[in-house]
Amino acid sequence: EPRLRHLVGATVADAARAAGAEPAEFYLGLLVEDDFATGCLMHVGNEENVRLIMRHRTHTGSTDGVLHGDRIHPRAWGGFARYLGHYCRELGLFSLEECVAHLTGRPAARLGLADRGIVAEGAAADLVLFDPDAVKARSTFAEPRRQAAGIPYVLVNGHVAIDDGERTEALAGRSVRRRGR
Repeated sequence: EPRLRHLVGATVADAARAAGAEPAEFYLGLLVEDDFATGCLMHVGNEENVRLIMRHRTHTGSTDGVLHGDRIHPRAWGGFARYLGHYCRELGLFSLEECVAHLTGRPAARLGLADRGIVAEGAAADLVLFDPDAVKARSTFAEPRRQAAGIPYVLVNGHVAIDDGERTEALAGRSVRRRGR
């Protein structure tokens, strides 16, 4: 809604204060006014719990990043780099091999995507070449579309999508389905 665009990036508390309203009342009113099209990022969770959950044998890496809208979540561009740089290298929660499996083969297997998440003959050539000593999420709430550091090459279905750290025009991704569907 164009008339609400000035609120993009504002906190609910700040916007409510400026409107002279209570935060919950303000946000609920905003949802109704915008026909429930407004999104809200909530900083909840406990980092210690997040780390425990991440290390559980059935957990797989993911990101809650949404790729559309004026102000996307920084994890849309940096979630997996954060796993590799922060949680793996800096905090040592995983070995590098465990972290890569956590982000690739394990979720693909759970989703029934037999040709994804592995490097094997006949599998999709989805490859990320990264420097384990340099990979780092650089996206922030202020600059959510900043490309991660330390990832010079990305291939999607065998097509180079990132070449020497720069995006190419290749759009080789496609919708994937579980085998048998």
